Amino acid sequence: MNVSYPGIAMEYSTNMGESWQTYFDEKKPEVSGVVLIRSVSPSGQRSSRVTLIAAK
Repeated sequence: MNVSYPGIAMEYSTNMGESWQTYFDEKKPEVSGVVLIRSVSPSGQRSSRVTLIAAK
C-alpha cells in the first residue's frame, strides 16, 4: 500500500474495523479474506474512507 502525501499513515483491519493495525512497507503483513484499509492523519484524529479488499 502507499499514499501520496508525506506523513500520512496507512492502516488495515482483518476484523471488519473492530481494531486497526499500522501498515509498514518493510514488514508486510500476511493476511487472507476480507481486509479493510484506510489512511490516517499524523495526529490520528482523522481517517479516510475505508476501502474493502479481498486478500488471497
